[in-house]
Amino acid sequence: VGGIARVTTTGTPIAVVRSGPASYRAFSMVCPHQGTTIGITAAGFRCPNHGATFNANGGWIGGERTSGLVEFTVTSNATAGTITITS
Repeated sequence: VGGIARVTTTGTPIAVVRSGPASYRAFSMVCPHQGTTIGITAAGFRCPNHGATFNANGGWIGGERTSGLVEFTVTSNATAGTITITS
């Protein structure tokens, strides 16, 4: 719980956060302010261009004022050991 991993896709870069023993959240890694790909930090995310920081729940917490990260819908299947991310 609390781990964050980048998911490789052919489109928008996505980060998956393990929010509970069997629950996940997924966020766009595109900064809502300037469109830069953000990085993963120990506490969440940070934009390398203007320093906006976001917590692991995708909410803005500091730096250049902007909105929170775009969140995707995540469905998990514990039996199969898979998650599905949809917009």
